[in-house]
Amino acid sequence: MSGSSVQGADFIRDALGSCGDPLEVIAHFQQDNRLESSILETVLPLLDLHDVLRSDIYDGICDQLREKLKSVISSLSEERLIQLLDASFPFADGPLRGIVLRLLEAPPDLPPHILNSVVENSKLYEACPVTVKRQVWEENVGLFGDEVRPLLDQYVEEKAALLLRIEDNPSSNFFTPSPKTRRQHEIIQTLTSYVGHSVKLYNTVLQFLRALFVDSGCVHFCTLRADVLMALHDLEIKIILDADPCHKFAWCLDACIREKFIDAKRGRELKLFLDGIKPPREQMRGDISMLLCDPFAVHTVASTAVKLLHELLEKEQLPRESAQVMLLLRLLQFGLNAQEMINCQDFSEKEMDLLCVKQFLPLLIELLLNRSISLFSNASSLVNNDNHLNESLVHLLPQRSLARVIAFQFTVKAVQERDKYLITTLLPAIAKGCDASDLRDDFLHQLILSLGQMGEEMTGNQEMLVSVFEHFLLKFVEEDKVVHFTHYLISRLYYKGDFSSHVTTLLEAFKPLEEHSAWTHEFYSHLVDKVTAPRKEKPLLSIPPPSVESSGSPLLEMLPMKSPSV
Repeated sequence: MSGSSVQGADFIRDALGSCGDPLEVIAHFQQDNRLESSILETVLPLLDLHDVLRSDIYDGICDQLREKLKSVISSLSEERLIQLLDASFPFADGPLRGIVLRLLEAPPDLPPHILNSVVENSKLYEACPVTVKRQVWEENVGLFGDEVRPLLDQYVEEKAALLLRIEDNPSSNFFTPSPKTRRQHEIIQTLTSYVGHSVKLYNTVLQFLRALFVDSGCVHFCTLRADVLMALHDLEIKIILDADPCHKFAWCLDACIREKFIDAKRGRELKLFLDGIKPPREQMRGDISMLLCDPFAVHTVASTAVKLLHELLEKEQLPRESAQVMLLLRLLQFGLNAQEMINCQDFSEKEMDLLCVKQFLPLLIELLLNRSISLFSNASSLVNNDNHLNESLVHLLPQRSLARVIAFQFTVKAVQERDKYLITTLLPAIAKGCDASDLRDDFLHQLILSLGQMGEEMTGNQEMLVSVFEHFLLKFVEEDKVVHFTHYLISRLYYKGDFSSHVTTLLEAFKPLEEHSAWTHEFYSHLVDKVTAPRKEKPLLSIPPPSVESSGSPLLEMLPMKSPSV
């Protein structure tokens, strides 16, 4: 009751503590605070005779008055609503809280002194509907950050888990869900409800995402930037869509991601937008680069580029002669430079990596040509040419993120098409030309899932096993995510063909290090239990060695079976 003229508990306590006749004090209090109603004065003595408590009577009257007031709030003027708010705020922590909350929600714009009063009362603030909190957040960015930051962190953690913990859902590729399905995520829906129609809050969310992306380099913040915008697009929040200059670009890119391909028409639309960025609007390139850094965008652009490279071989064209390929490279380069561009606030478009265009991409096409020739010929000249190609790829991969992304997607497509020649050529080259920090999580996710689906096509081919496990994965054995992915691949292939004869050696080679994560150690322990458990169909020790000749690989050399230590 503090802040009001109502005689509350403090007044009664003081009065009773200092009086000579408590009954007189009580009588005066009842007289001063009774309801002015002739009907009630007549009824009260009758109710007293029936032992009805006065508190029950007044509670019932208050309930009716509250409901009556709630029913007329919507018809009151904004000025009258503010007056009622000022009068009712002292009772916000009592039985009138429902009235106060309803009054707060009614006016479209609350005055600053009311918003400050809400902030000062933490319990009332927590109970306020989002429409009221939104007005508070527009004036208090710190409070908005406290509400939003846990959601942003949770979203990123969930995306990272989807990429890395593939054992939880081995049948689902990270890139399988459509963009609209992704946007139904509870966190996306919560963020859009927080933003509502507030351009100011939307821009604040974008500022948070830019800052977090620059600080962490986590590309999932770029996904969130695109998802929030397109979720508001689904809701047709026109005031925000008109305020974001990247809306049309994001809309077109979202359609491409949905189709998992960028056709010539949409490519021209994207190019037209990029070409239309002129001074003083260069800062737009920062947001465009974030949209293109989204793993779903990178996957779509890179997979389209790889498909077009296959077509260029049939057309006998060079990559630089294809306007569509050059546009895709431009889009990829935008996305890959996003963090540096925003961090340095240098929004100029970087020149295209000419070595990637003139040397690296033609090398990939030459690989495709050699693959085609190898299907019809066993010419020894191919071996020397393959060595030359391998050395050239290794030379061009370091320090060229554009070339690496194309090589990664090129390799994934080769695995999905069960192309032994390309798999055994590309994986060793990537291992030699890339550092562990260069390996993208989305590349490893697709690669390992696709390898696991090959089954006996992989386990029955010694050369492929050596290329995958020894020449590629073993190179990065100190990386936690690589070790975890390898354990998953071993578990997927364990019952395929004669692969079980290699398992003990592989488990020893890919035993987790002490600094590796708890979930990697846990999965490894489960895998060891699976390997050492007796098999009903065919005992593990009775599995015959592979019929193929030994490749001379020390890693996959046939060793006596023994239980690996955890």
